[in-house]
Amino acid sequence: MRKSILLPCMEELDLLRKDILKEGDVMKLVDSKGKIHLTIHEGAMSVKFDLKVPAEYPYEPVTVTMVNSTFAPHLNEMFFGQAQDLCRRCTKGQTLSTSLRSSDPAKPSKSVVKLSLAQYKHDVAFLKERKEKAAHVTNKVGRRAVRYFEKTEWAAELEKEQKQAALEKAMSQHKQPPPILSVYPVTDFLTSKFIHLVPNMKCSSCGKRVLANIVSDDPTTPSEDTAERAYCGHWFHGSCLDKLMTTPPFGMSCPDKDCGWRIYHNKYTRDQKFLEKQWAMAEARKRELEDVMDFARDIDRL
Repeated sequence: MRKSILLPCMEELDLLRKDILKEGDVMKLVDSKGKIHLTIHEGAMSVKFDLKVPAEYPYEPVTVTMVNSTFAPHLNEMFFGQAQDLCRRCTKGQTLSTSLRSSDPAKPSKSVVKLSLAQYKHDVAFLKERKEKAAHVTNKVGRRAVRYFEKTEWAAELEKEQKQAALEKAMSQHKQPPPILSVYPVTDFLTSKFIHLVPNMKCSSCGKRVLANIVSDDPTTPSEDTAERAYCGHWFHGSCLDKLMTTPPFGMSCPDKDCGWRIYHNKYTRDQKFLEKQWAMAEARKRELEDVMDFARDIDRL
């Protein structure tokens, strides 16, 4: 008697029908291949994707494949890549909230942010103290005291790194928690965080829908502009984001009233001075071109 491949996720499939699928959405099951075919609609937008459930589910990750989509390729790549990583993390026993946060390519985890801030504060404090000690150095004994301070600081940093490495090794050897079922969570993620959400998101700069034409707020009007998500999680038209990132004032905070985070995006460097220099060069070229055009017009008048 052949074992049903989809049997371990039958309860999840029932929940999908009850909680996620809406009128017009389609779910087809191919038990012999362990495949779940899904077609989800949101207005004029639609996505068709497959979930391949392995025979060892949930100990092996589900494979997520995008079949057809009316969304832009870069959005499909971002969200389906995150969905696949979410499935992988579920097999490791990570909680759903941790898996979702860790798999997000546009948003660093809170632990990483806190660690970076702590290291930054430590480095600033060290450099300040080192500067104060060096400022009063007038003899060999003073210089020796500065070198000793640097040496002890280096030793403390090395000890901290060794402790962190030992902790990570101990955690990796710890018994892995049981896997978490991922068919329902990954489908819920793709529908609620992508397919149903993005078409209704508005640009935080101009207030128009990010998938609609920037001139018209009609979502059925085709747009040549792109939809981009900043690290803070808010959405922008590609042209609006480009204007915010490449023109003064640089280092702006997100214009969303409830945000306040500085705008970051992987298409643009974080080096504010480089952006200022780039803008100044572009303005200089623009002025040169205008001067040439003015000179040409003067020649024509002669």
